[in-house]
Amino acid sequence: MITGADAEKMIESLDLRLFAHAPSQTSDYDRKALLAAQRVVRKLHGEYVYLEIGSHLGGTIQPHLVDPRCKRICSIDKRPREQPDDRGSRMEYLDNSSGRMLQILRDIAPDQVSKITCFDSDARDVKQSLITPRPHLLFIDGEHTAHAAVADFEFCLSVCAPGAVICFHDAHIVHKGLKQIRHSLVERKMKFESGILGLVYVIALDSGVFFEDECVRALTGSEFKFFFTSAARALVETHCGETARTILRPFAKMITKKEVWGATYAER
Repeated sequence: MITGADAEKMIESLDLRLFAHAPSQTSDYDRKALLAAQRVVRKLHGEYVYLEIGSHLGGTIQPHLVDPRCKRICSIDKRPREQPDDRGSRMEYLDNSSGRMLQILRDIAPDQVSKITCFDSDARDVKQSLITPRPHLLFIDGEHTAHAAVADFEFCLSVCAPGAVICFHDAHIVHKGLKQIRHSLVERKMKFESGILGLVYVIALDSGVFFEDECVRALTGSEFKFFFTSAARALVETHCGETARTILRPFAKMITKKEVWGATYAER
């Protein structure tokens, strides 16, 4: 069992063993990015509240479960057996229940599970008044469509604390939604910073210090190249015939490797 003192040291060093006990559909790079975000939020706010949309089996909850500075965890997941995906297929999530997730997490830290509140519904159907205290760190990993990413972000924006950090997983899949979100924030004249850490896209509200953190800087890639390569790859996959895709796919992979914007995109 990881003690509070152990967790403090492990978060500070981005120790991936914090993800060792519950299954998570994240790469090592994703996990380092999420730990870096957690590390910054702890420094900015001291104690904090964590909210995520799309928990599945709790793989990305576990670092917050053992973190003594995390005082509440809100898990929102409508728990579908399958859901649409902007890659053109439907993704299956077998044995997807809050009960199963809580049992897995209980085995990790039985005395901490009580700080988790589960909402088995779409985020848009959750009463905003139930999200209290307001979360400081939010992670969106629900339905992987641009439409859902935008809707989930608007919910997060309505319930989050000032200076909150909002992260998206599998950003390359919902890149169109992310561009729409950025445009909307600019139109509303909201102060924010954004960046890509592997396949984790981060929007830091109000604060101008998130991307100054040394761990975050080491993981951050080029936002311009991320949007360009995501759009280029989507264009190849959706608008070219099979022969053209076969010819162009190696080039699409070549320009989306780690050295371009921080993620081993070509291997996913």
